[in-house]
Amino acid sequence: MEELDKLRQIGAREIAKNTHMALNKIEDILNLNFENLKDRATTIGLIKILEREYNIQLQKWVQDYNEFWASGVYQEEELTRAINVKITHEAVAPNSSMKVWFIIGFILLIVGVGFYIYSNFIFSQEVKFENALLGNSEENITSVDSVTLNENNTQPDTSSSTYYSQDSLEVKGEELSTSAFLDEEMQSNEEAITPKKVEIKPLSNIWVGIIYLDTKQKMSLMTDKTLEIDTTRPQTIITGHGMLEVDNNQEVLQYNLADKMRFYVDDEGNFSEINNTQYRQYNGGMGW
Repeated sequence: MEELDKLRQIGAREIAKNTHMALNKIEDILNLNFENLKDRATTIGLIKILEREYNIQLQKWVQDYNEFWASGVYQEEELTRAINVKITHEAVAPNSSMKVWFIIGFILLIVGVGFYIYSNFIFSQEVKFENALLGNSEENITSVDSVTLNENNTQPDTSSSTYYSQDSLEVKGEELSTSAFLDEEMQSNEEAITPKKVEIKPLSNIWVGIIYLDTKQKMSLMTDKTLEIDTTRPQTIITGHGMLEVDNNQEVLQYNLADKMRFYVDDEGNFSEINNTQYRQYNGGMGW
């Protein structure tokens, strides 16, 4: 295939540098190692990136790839390997089962000894302790009842009782106000601590590169799933293309761009789109 020869002349390393694709995946594509490319969705996504970046057509490669997996040759090899593994497992199964039964018996023995010790010693001590507590509680209840009866037989001073009731309402009102203030303060603190939620939802398979600015650590991945951003750390984000959606605290922004996109998360967790100059400035010269 002329198109594939063109890519081979460029070289796998140069293609990986330009497209941010995994080097081993590029080598498998160039060398027609279809058996190493089991994930069809990811593989077709990589082919589309190559077609877009180098303005080529790889339909013949895709056709050969599909025919390879439809031929059943690889499935037969996998089936043979699975049968061999099963035979080996069955050959050693009896010895393994003996060990399993020995371990189960040993565990049951330990559990039985532990239950015997608990039933005859620890549980009996707990019962004695609870009975002692129950006896003390009955004496206290009798004493309290006696005091209550004596108080009921005493005629209270009406004027002093009224004064005490008003004072109690004032104190209780202050307690309620303080409690309400503390609840509002705790609620505001919880809202301040709760991180902002930002998600990037690719419309097709996409490469994403992240640089965490607090540690200068770099991370990259290929995905077609929703990617949740950790807004608790300052970082820059670059994507292989702009066919995606951004859910920024339930504010959804839709993009349909062929070019790369760049984003920035500041120290406060704010998420925003940036240009290439800002991207290099925040990274301190680092890049992909």
